[in-house]
Amino acid sequence: MKTGKMTVGMMCSYNSGRKKHLKMVLPLLMILVWLTSISCYQKPAEGSILVVQQATGEDVKSELALMDPSRPDQDPVVLVKEFYEVASPEISYQGGAVVFQAKKESGDSWQIWEYDLEGGELNQVTDADSDCGEPAYLPDGKILYCRFVPDYSGYHVLETSKSDGTETQQITFGPVDFASPIVLMDGRILAFAKERHPKPGKTQLMVMRPDGTKIELFYESDQENAIVADAGLYQTADDRIVFSEKALGEEVEVRWISVDYNHPMDSRVQYEAESMNNLKQVVYAPRPRPKKLPSAVNPEVETALLVCMDVNLSENDAHETQDSSVKVELLGLEGSLGTVDLEEDGSVYMKIQADMPFRMQTLDRQGKVVEGPSSWLQMRPNERRGCVGCHAGHTRVPENRQPLAVQKEPVEIPLYRETIMASRLTQKEKK
Repeated sequence: MKTGKMTVGMMCSYNSGRKKHLKMVLPLLMILVWLTSISCYQKPAEGSILVVQQATGEDVKSELALMDPSRPDQDPVVLVKEFYEVASPEISYQGGAVVFQAKKESGDSWQIWEYDLEGGELNQVTDADSDCGEPAYLPDGKILYCRFVPDYSGYHVLETSKSDGTETQQITFGPVDFASPIVLMDGRILAFAKERHPKPGKTQLMVMRPDGTKIELFYESDQENAIVADAGLYQTADDRIVFSEKALGEEVEVRWISVDYNHPMDSRVQYEAESMNNLKQVVYAPRPRPKKLPSAVNPEVETALLVCMDVNLSENDAHETQDSSVKVELLGLEGSLGTVDLEEDGSVYMKIQADMPFRMQTLDRQGKVVEGPSSWLQMRPNERRGCVGCHAGHTRVPENRQPLAVQKEPVEIPLYRETIMASRLTQKEKK
């Protein structure tokens, strides 16, 4: 007969089983508590500010740390302390990682590193022979940065890479020094740019797609001012682009300037210096991810196509064309790459080797220069670009007509490598 009572033997068996069960469960509970504490410790408070601080001790070191402004009595939480020097940190869009440039030792070159704020893992992104710096996150998760090239007194090209260091891609190719690149909300890259060859130029703001296509002028200062690239470049929530300028020929302080994203050339505003003090703060918080732009670059294609509707079209005279220019000459890093005859309407259609810098100038019937040379241009593999005129301004709308040049096959410009090699052989023969 069954009863509701438990016998002594049954109780002993139950207690023994319970002890075995507890022995199995307690370690799991302890691991769970430990993992929870680690997770809570590693996750920074939203609104914390990312700072670079100088560590004290026998060895001079830089530390990357997070400071909670709501708790001023609390010491910053140190994230990484393995480096001699750290600079240019940026938080990822979801707030889970930070990318920065750093040196392991004083004599090392700058390289790009990424730190996982949630997992606590440190990952080296670049391992180049020269300095890499000023990193920024792209919408697709890749990392954008500047890499130093020692040619022509030195300049920085722009490159992109996955966070594990693979799929590295150079996206600018001319002797132009790029600095402080940022990713606009429309998905394009905006950066300071200054030509280094054949002579130093003035600093401008250039914009391009993340694959290096559609590169063009965004803003340049007037004749009385000059852009200062050292102070940084920012986009505000109300679509103002903020940077610095100084007056030429005057010993004055650098002034904060902003221009409208949609109309940069005619919307310049000067700020009071004290109103811009918080621009350089890197705040830990999720932020809107810019648009992810599609890419037409095909690395298997070695050329690109460029069409100009009328090289004689001037910004000051939009309705009449000059008849003095009859040819377009392309200039490479080591001399002329050849000339192309213009059509009767001033149009020209060319197939150009990709990923090689060139400049353009127009010539008259006697071979004298009419306009140019232009600033450095580049075309990515499989890129197709069109322009209204060589000096027609950046807001000119083309006429509704088909240029004569596109009714024929594009004129093929000789490959740069072949031209440069031939030029070098000629120079050796002359010697």
